[in-house]
Amino acid sequence: MTGELESSNRELARATRYFNENEVQPKLITTDSKPFFSTDDFEKESRLNPDDIYVQRQLGLHYESKGDYDSAKEVYLREVRKNPGNPDAHYFLGSLYANLGEMQKAKFSFEEALYIDPNHGATIEAISMFMDSSEEKDFSNDLLMYSSKKAPDGPAKHIANIREAMGANNYIEALNLSQEAVEKYPQQTSFVQLVGENQLKLGRV
Repeated sequence: MTGELESSNRELARATRYFNENEVQPKLITTDSKPFFSTDDFEKESRLNPDDIYVQRQLGLHYESKGDYDSAKEVYLREVRKNPGNPDAHYFLGSLYANLGEMQKAKFSFEEALYIDPNHGATIEAISMFMDSSEEKDFSNDLLMYSSKKAPDGPAKHIANIREAMGANNYIEALNLSQEAVEKYPQQTSFVQLVGENQLKLGRV
């Protein structure tokens, strides 16, 4: 397996709860000595590894990169049907819907992921980033609240508390909460971002 795809699969697996150690070995194609993977390569690996959800994820991401969202959706819907108890499958589909602006469908998929695992890292990471508009904030807060109710001491609850402090302009408290959360949940990069945001608000950056 080439370094690029192997690294991508490892990062994806670490970001989600479930990890499959099966490796992918797509054929290397070169054009002017620059390696890349063709659609045929990804589709072939998908056929050879039908039960590896992370191989299927790579195919879906490839389709997304080509703007073929219908094909990507077919991949993710198939994985949801095959792996209804794996939160990663619902997260993959929710991420696609969110990227397409279909927020109600995205919310349903993210809720499914959080129903299975209220502390699902990739889902919480994703929903914590929706802050560009009041609609996105409501979308994010609703899902964080959903997770918080199922896991009162999980990362979603900490994010909600930090946002509440920031909303009250209490940036010192928000910063302290963010730093505590970084130590407790070192894999959740959203807390690192919140540390930076509060440092900026306090003029420390």
